[in-house]
Amino acid sequence: MKIWIGGGVAHGKSTFAKKLAKETGWALLDLDSIIFKDNCGNRHLESETEMKLREFIKNNQNWIIEGAQKRTFCFQGISKADIIIIIKLNKFMALGRFFFKTA
Repeated sequence: MKIWIGGGVAHGKSTFAKKLAKETGWALLDLDSIIFKDNCGNRHLESETEMKLREFIKNNQNWIIEGAQKRTFCFQGISKADIIIIIKLNKFMALGRFFFKTA
């Protein structure tokens, strides 16, 4: 099974994905982990990130990929997903979660 989880910032994607991965034992990829070099927003080259995503998909029969990324390379994962889950929250709830998460 291949699952793609998307949604806005602070919508609970990571929390949901981690719980699902723990329950199923499936491989989990947080897109931020292959996109960003550090917590300052510095990014890897897009070609490098795309290669890492391709390798993850190729090397795992069952996987969960989560992230708020809307970059072109993400479509290679979305197109291979059996299930796509989009988490959508009320703007005010998301804003509150964002400030609570970053405080």
